[in-house]
Amino acid sequence: QGTLTANAGASLYFGYYSGEAITNAAGGTITTNGGTLYLGSPLSNSGLINVQTGTLYTNNFLTNAATGVIQGAGTISGNVTVAGGTIAPGNSIGTLTFSNGAFIVNGSANLTMELGGASADKITFQNPTATVDIGSGLLSLSLTLLSAPTFGTTYDLIHISSGSYGIAGTFAGLPVSGNTLSATYLGTPYFFSVNYLLNDITLVAVPEPPVYALWGVGLALLVFFRRRARC
Repeated sequence: QGTLTANAGASLYFGYYSGEAITNAAGGTITTNGGTLYLGSPLSNSGLINVQTGTLYTNNFLTNAATGVIQGAGTISGNVTVAGGTIAPGNSIGTLTFSNGAFIVNGSANLTMELGGASADKITFQNPTATVDIGSGLLSLSLTLLSAPTFGTTYDLIHISSGSYGIAGTFAGLPVSGNTLSATYLGTPYFFSVNYLLNDITLVAVPEPPVYALWGVGLALLVFFRRRARC
């Protein structure tokens, strides 16, 4: 347990030459603040990894454990296994980038996102080496609203910007596109519809579900009567 920081201009190597496994224990903090950090041993994270800016090279050694948190708006290069804990992209609102590696969720974990106005936290994958797998109901999505959303606004939460692999899996409690979840701002609940696409997972701000359903019914009736009027 302790603190390790790679500031701007610094390059640090963390691990054993023997490859012996290491742990960032609960309460421990590993930070890249404009610098570069290289993992030299398998690392199990039970504390905080804060990739504010700069790059963390995992060398395919990083596993996030039950109490671990990975956050920030820098870049993580190499394989990452999420066996638990929390992924929290952004410094306030920002983008956390995963590059040149596999991203696998194989245990119950949390994805926390902030939304404000027309923008939101985001995870971007660059050249993943395998399908980005968020698991089937293993990853729980939690939203924090910094302002009231406008109906119809689309938020791109997860995006693959390059490479030949897509996204697999769904969020916990949101097994199909069109499912809704809610978040509260100043005591008022707001609702969002999830959409699972090949290279993106998005949210759209929608009216509360009963109203949303009525809108769909109203639209269907409008189309029906317009067609009858043409006959």
